Amino acid sequence: MPVRRLTRGTPPTRSRRAAQRFVPVCLAAAFAFATLAAPTTADPPAPAHVFAPDGAQRAGIRAGLSRRAVGGQVVLEAQLPASPPAAPGQDGLRLLATTDHGEQIASVDRVGSLSASLRIQSPDGAVATRQMPGAVAAEFTADGSFLFVVDTSGALWRLASATADGAIIAPGPFDGPIRLEPNGTLLLRRVSSVEAPFSAQLMRVDPLTGAGTPLGGDGLVYSAHPLSDGSLAVVAHPIGGGTSVRRLGVDGSTTPIADLGPAAIDVDVAADTTIAYEEVGDGIYLLKAGAAKAERLGRGRAPSFSPNGRELLVRRDGAASVLDLDGSVLAEIDSADASWIACGEECGS
Repeated sequence: MPVRRLTRGTPPTRSRRAAQRFVPVCLAAAFAFATLAAPTTADPPAPAHVFAPDGAQRAGIRAGLSRRAVGGQVVLEAQLPASPPAAPGQDGLRLLATTDHGEQIASVDRVGSLSASLRIQSPDGAVATRQMPGAVAAEFTADGSFLFVVDTSGALWRLASATADGAIIAPGPFDGPIRLEPNGTLLLRRVSSVEAPFSAQLMRVDPLTGAGTPLGGDGLVYSAHPLSDGSLAVVAHPIGGGTSVRRLGVDGSTTPIADLGPAAIDVDVAADTTIAYEEVGDGIYLLKAGAAKAERLGRGRAPSFSPNGRELLVRRDGAASVLDLDGSVLAEIDSADASWIACGEECGS
């Protein structure tokens, strides 16, 4: 199953940006986990409401979706409806997640706020809404029937996509992003605190019970990316500083892939270990698999590989661009609310 990587409207996680300015003084005291706490339920559950397609259109909450074939892959662009003006420091309406084929989307009107209105749009245009205690990351199951959301307190929710009904299945605290593995399990990073993450542990979480198992990875883990051989590329801030990418094998062994230096943020890793990242204040860089030196591709931020790993989607000036791996522009996307989706029959070869 193709791995979705959302860059467009989803802002970098709170701790990911802050970590560039924060070097842990002591990670020796980092916690160890056997399993997560037993699942809990929301108290009380927030009310949810479902708008039929016509009702969602009349209410002005239905998003327009368009697909664009680029370089043999497909970019989904969401024309999100207007939302109330954001408070200072908030981003306004943002796209959080899409299904593999872009038929369902999840968006939220207050990313990172303590209260947010979550919207889940179905393939027929119906929209389920509910108030949430904020939202920082989301991901659909492979069939689109459920949506997982990490709220601002770090709790993990499991919501039915059609109704937005659901509850907390694990208290965390977690921080984004959420990765869905081919077998349906979740990859998340559990942090010591959502406000001051002195440590972050990579966790594999059961999507039904919320029970979690800690995985390897030294220091302050940022993200994990599935590789073609079944292992994971783990991006972390190791003891001593900088940003490193290490291979976590299925047997738990770790081997180095690359050290990207202290200015590397928003790292994405393709299945062949090619690495794209933003260097603070200097744009997008690409480190090809096996190469000794990264190449600058130009300005932009939050790079995201296409499912085949041959193109990059980057955010620029409130919009997005699709780049070839040599840095040439393949397409310009009007909105930053864009995402790679699985390539269907409409794709070119």
